[in-house]
Amino acid sequence: MARREEALTKELEDLKDERERMKKMPVIQADDCLILGAVKTKTDGSGVNIRLSEDWKSRGFQRRRENGEVVIRGYWKEGKGISVETFKKLSEEEKKEFLPIFEWERWLDEKTQVVIFENNIELRLLKLFDCFISRYRKALDNFVQLFDDGIFQYVSKGGDYRAYREGIRNRLKRWFFIRRYEWNLIIRDEDLGYMIYEDLKKVAKFKFDNTLYIQGWNKESPISVKYYSIDGRDEERGGLSGDVFKFELVFKKNFFKTKKYKVQDLGDQEKNFGILEDDLLDKVKKTFYNKLEGETQDILKAIYRVDNGQEAVRAMIRQETVNQTINERLRDIDQKIEKLESRIAKTEQRLERLELEFTKTNLRNSQKRI
Repeated sequence: MARREEALTKELEDLKDERERMKKMPVIQADDCLILGAVKTKTDGSGVNIRLSEDWKSRGFQRRRENGEVVIRGYWKEGKGISVETFKKLSEEEKKEFLPIFEWERWLDEKTQVVIFENNIELRLLKLFDCFISRYRKALDNFVQLFDDGIFQYVSKGGDYRAYREGIRNRLKRWFFIRRYEWNLIIRDEDLGYMIYEDLKKVAKFKFDNTLYIQGWNKESPISVKYYSIDGRDEERGGLSGDVFKFELVFKKNFFKTKKYKVQDLGDQEKNFGILEDDLLDKVKKTFYNKLEGETQDILKAIYRVDNGQEAVRAMIRQETVNQTINERLRDIDQKIEKLESRIAKTEQRLERLELEFTKTNLRNSQKRI
């Protein structure tokens, strides 16, 4: 019985050690933002459009910056649109001929937003770090909510709620495309993140505030690459030693168009990172690992116990480092720990009973001999 308790205790200690290792994993993967785009009215001459309700503007708000300033996307005059920068160069008389183009927004919850401007509609799924369901399923649920809330009109052809939802699903697949998807390496090691920051600062194309822009910052680039301190961003300062840092790949519309990826192809974190694996390997190696100083590369190789950069990159983006996988394993470990602690407690109670019975038996035998 004692040996059994020892074995259970050893198993419990091993699980607790694994839990601590996973919680302190120095580099993990996650996604952060998915933006789906559509046009209100098709520009192919058909005039087909997504039917917005007549009072949709009253169900949202003009989008504002953090300082309260209304966001102006551009300016418009008789079929001609110009940028904010061009507008600023006009004379005061010329400016009077143009009307501002505002962005309208509606928040479905604290992490989901629809934005409408000019002929564009964007469904923005934000803060996806701890969201582990299919991105397509989440987008569909949000799109259905927009119809339920009266932002979009649904012309019923009869049928029950399932038919209603299926009709909206078809609209989502037919109308929307992937405009932007953010994948991240989160560097949680206190020293490593800052070492990488100092290395990448030397090769970044340019630095703006806390962010290092490494590649593909213009609109036409299929993928852009950035690195910054999450703590520095939140506290409006530069990166410091001890901060949590983020290496961010932003996959844009042109990337998904070339690859022919559709909205319905998007799943949870594990599935999406599997789909993007070859591109992640290529970009992480060329724009991250290869840009680091030799000492920093050696630290990464030591962390993953590998001999070369290619193996280090593969180790960083293997499935075991995906935040979804980590959370599922932690949940499994916690359940096993709870069961083991219960078994150990029951075993200890049985041992105590046996010891008590053994003591009573010895006492009775002693009394008989007397």
